Amino acid sequence: TEDLKVTGMRLSDTENFSLEVNGCGSTTPTIVPGTSCTVLVRFNPQSEGQFSANLTIESNDPDTPIVIVVVTGKGV
Repeated sequence: TEDLKVTGMRLSDTENFSLEVNGCGSTTPTIVPGTSCTVLVRFNPQSEGQFSANLTIESNDPDTPIVIVVVTGKGV
């Protein structure tokens, strides 16, 4: 029922992954109830092998103030 204020988004591996915030206006958007925000993580491997990174999203959510999403990819 309240605005979700994202206070930070970051990737742990910015060499092989990049972050795009679409429809959010910035990397620290305010999301009002009933709306959404799309975050795109692109995989651009710089060499062969298996890669993973953590996407950390910090917000004012009292129940889950930090969400960590694991992303993986394999460079050929």
